[in-house]
Amino acid sequence: MKIGFLLVVFLAFFGIMPAQELPRRAVLGFDVASLNSDSEKSAETGVVVKSLVSPTEAGGIHVGDVVSAVAGQQVSRPEEVLAILRKVRPGEQVSIELRRNGHPLEVQVSAQPAPYESSPNVDVLYRAVEANGSLRRVIVTKPKANGVFPAILLVGGLGCYSVDGLTDKDVPYGQIVYTLTREGYVVMRVEKTGEGDSQGPPCSAPESDLKIEAAGYAAGLKALRAYDFVDRDRIFILAHSIGPLVAVLVAQQGGVRGMIAAETIGRAWFDYQIEIARQQPLDIGEAYDVIERQARRNEVCLHYFYVEKETPESLLKRDAGCRDILVPGVPYTYLQQVADLDLAAQWRKLDMPVLVIYGTSDGATSADESHYLVSMINSFHPGRATYVEIPGMAHILNTSPSRGQFLRDHGGPHPQLHPAILPTLENWLRKQVAVGKG
Repeated sequence: MKIGFLLVVFLAFFGIMPAQELPRRAVLGFDVASLNSDSEKSAETGVVVKSLVSPTEAGGIHVGDVVSAVAGQQVSRPEEVLAILRKVRPGEQVSIELRRNGHPLEVQVSAQPAPYESSPNVDVLYRAVEANGSLRRVIVTKPKANGVFPAILLVGGLGCYSVDGLTDKDVPYGQIVYTLTREGYVVMRVEKTGEGDSQGPPCSAPESDLKIEAAGYAAGLKALRAYDFVDRDRIFILAHSIGPLVAVLVAQQGGVRGMIAAETIGRAWFDYQIEIARQQPLDIGEAYDVIERQARRNEVCLHYFYVEKETPESLLKRDAGCRDILVPGVPYTYLQQVADLDLAAQWRKLDMPVLVIYGTSDGATSADESHYLVSMINSFHPGRATYVEIPGMAHILNTSPSRGQFLRDHGGPHPQLHPAILPTLENWLRKQVAVGKG
């Protein structure tokens, strides 16, 4: 998540396109991760092979190999590998330069089309929508039975990542998607620009701003309303983290019965950034005098970045310490537009039931932010917003003993879904679906 500029979200130029018009992305048979700076490899550059997705297609690459170049281009971050693969077609041979136990090697790997998701319990449909002149991949899961079903548009959190390749035993999004589908809901995911099979500019590029992201979800919502297996009067949005700030814009095109806003904020992004910069160091035990010195510096950096609209390059020339306020891999244009959002004005336009969820171990936001959002919505539309607090749930809807522990664990092993989140979602959705029936 993160006044002078009035954000206008252009939701034109989107429509529904057949899935076959969007080709499958290429993969190399292995996954990579950033090098651990604390490890013995800390002096090396490149990315480390963390798993073999398809050992027979990995070209003899081993887990633990350090990849330094792909297709002749040096790499130091996983997203750089993905950017290179966007230009590779399935079937092409790709040279991989790597080091194994300190020894340089070069191997040739055959790029393959990414496997499609499948499940014995639900139908998985790969389709495409058009947004801002390029095709976006949408992945739809639906119950196996014939009929018309309520539907959910999933709007994810901050950053550039793919929502393709999930399973019902996967990280929280996968478990939520497949469980809700088995419970009788159609669920749609929309790939961000340049992610997965989606065309358009790379997600991390400056042109990939908030307007571009909102247009993709708006196109997905329009497609949901057109599917013959969707009850168009019972479409919901499930938005997580920064997702509600995008979803509040998308829902204004109409056709949304209600929204779930999980682990999010209610105040302006600028105010949130100042507050969280103080709170997070406290959660992990930093000294107050250290926190206050850094907070004062952050306030100046935030002003120049969000109010004066300085680019990251200009900001870092002013003060290299301002690097702490930037979000790696997220376009600065996106963050500055989020900061320009008048959230109160946007939420006032929506008169619908809203469930606001906060987990007490979430160190990325606060109960105060969620209470503020609920009070804001109810001030405009009395009784429409409901607050639910889940003890021990952290920001990625996972289990954690405390806010501080969540912050210390961030980036660690795949989190386990908190056991209370699915019943919370299902109970609220069931009540909303039942309204007006019978």
